[in-house]
Amino acid sequence: EMLFAWQLQPETRRFARNPEPPTWDGHVAWLAGKLADPRCLFNIVVEDGVPVGFVRLDVVPAAAGYAEAFEISIAISSERAGGGLGLAALRLARRLVPDAEIQAVVLPANAASLALFKKAGYMPCGENRFVVTPG
Repeated sequence: EMLFAWQLQPETRRFARNPEPPTWDGHVAWLAGKLADPRCLFNIVVEDGVPVGFVRLDVVPAAAGYAEAFEISIAISSERAGGGLGLAALRLARRLVPDAEIQAVVLPANAASLALFKKAGYMPCGENRFVVTPG
């Protein structure tokens, strides 16, 4: 239920690829698929024993001369946003896949996420894309 609540936050929906809020049934089906997918690393961000967000890494298959990579998705509850948890979560995600490229899709209007990914060392790489490479 907490993941569903985070997905419904206006801040999350405004900058999501699909801005439409999910239905409960749609969310349950999506989550079951993600949790069953061995190519998805789904992690809950916890502060002082309380879940406050998530960070997810999905495999992006190798294509046209590019190596396999991961695409990262992150959401921190609106009550805890801006306190450094997002940056800590991105740094921990980097440690989960230290030898892989990690990509992020960030919409231009999402100033907070743009600043977050830049602070975490992600570099612009095409339209709305940022990347951090191993090393």
